[in-house]
Amino acid sequence: MSKYTECRNCGATIAKENIQCDRCNALLGTEEIKNAKIIFSKEARESGWHMGGLLKLIPTRINAVAYIGFCAGGVFGIDLNGKLIWSDDEWGYVSSVEYKNDKLYVNKQLVNVFTGNLV
Repeated sequence: MSKYTECRNCGATIAKENIQCDRCNALLGTEEIKNAKIIFSKEARESGWHMGGLLKLIPTRINAVAYIGFCAGGVFGIDLNGKLIWSDDEWGYVSSVEYKNDKLYVNKQLVNVFTGNLV
């Protein structure tokens, strides 16, 4: 029997012993998604899954792209409604994602937070 489960909201792989997802804060083991920072759309959830799973959800101060999803194989941006705004899996392997002073850095390279493109 596996010690891990998938969050129904963000798709992250988490320990079954957790009662709450450590990425999106959704309560586990409930029929409906409760207590989450944001409710992911199907496209946003699948984007993370296709890039190796959501490792971290980074809040921004921008409503148009409210969160950045950090995955081993890429990054994606979602709005306040959980809608996928952009997705970029052309990094190969993502070793770091930072959002500071309203700037997004992926693998220490400046990225446009609104489009996911290199600046």
